[in-house]
Amino acid sequence: MLGPVSTIVLSMLILGEPMGPWQVAGTLLVLGGVLLVSRASRPQAR
Repeated sequence: MLGPVSTIVLSMLILGEPMGPWQVAGTLLVLGGVLLVSRASRPQAR
C-alpha cells in the first residue's frame, strides 16, 4: 500500500503536481481497491 502513496507524495514534491479533489477521490478509490483485494486474498483463520 506504500506504492500509491509514495508516488503521489513524490509527484507533488519533485514535479510540483497539484493535488485536486479528483486526485484525492482517485487515490481513495485505488487505496480502497488495494485494501479490498488484499483482504479478500488472505486465507481466513478458523
